Amino acid sequence: MKHLKAVNKYFWKYRWRFLLGLIFVILSNYFRILTPRSPAMSSTPSNGNCRYRPAKRPPTG
Repeated sequence: MKHLKAVNKYFWKYRWRFLLGLIFVILSNYFRILTPRSPAMSSTPSNGNCRYRPAKRPPTG
């Protein structure tokens, strides 16, 4: 932990920017949790068992 003492002066010098960045990170994580997830917009690859199936067209003729 002695090695990190040299970094403390930068934390103190830029403390407002550090706190502002920390607040933005916390808020962005909070709003990420609140966003609804749609099965159609899932980031996981589909294995063919998705709920959405296009309607089949009736035979013509």
